[in-house]
Amino acid sequence: MKKEVKLTAQKKRFCDEYLVCENGKEAAILAGYSAKTAAVQASQMLSEVKVQEYLKEHKYKLDKKLENKYLISKERILEQYAKIAFSDIRGYYDEDGLLKSISALDEDQAVALAGVETFEVNTGGVPIGETKKVKIYDKIRALDSISKVMGYNAEEKSNVRVSVDLTEQDIEMFSKFFNDKYK
Repeated sequence: MKKEVKLTAQKKRFCDEYLVCENGKEAAILAGYSAKTAAVQASQMLSEVKVQEYLKEHKYKLDKKLENKYLISKERILEQYAKIAFSDIRGYYDEDGLLKSISALDEDQAVALAGVETFEVNTGGVPIGETKKVKIYDKIRALDSISKVMGYNAEEKSNVRVSVDLTEQDIEMFSKFFNDKYK
């Protein structure tokens, strides 16, 4: 069984705060360090081996807890991105062009929906109706995220082999050059 990393109570608090906010200065302040020295304190603590071990161990535990609770997986993340990336604004309206109620949306539409804003339309100060603005999460960003997770944006690596015919004179020249340079 792995031994628990020993830290002072204040360093442990710093680490716990850091795991939440991922900002060293902010975590140091929340752990009780002076606002004036928080950035320096955070930098020093984050370079300590014991602090790094504690953060690594507890981040792993936190990640596993979240994965289990919310069933987080690469497949599920891609599925959610795909619902956003391939959403169609037409699906939010009925045959008469009226906005569907939230309860009438299917799961894919609900995932992609960022919000609905309602504006009152007035004529001469008298309300005559309302306009609803549907906002869907950023499709381009979702597509970029899918591409990144799937590795479509990764640089292609290729091995290139070049073959050159050298004369005896060329070989002697290169040998002399490298022997002189790396003595």
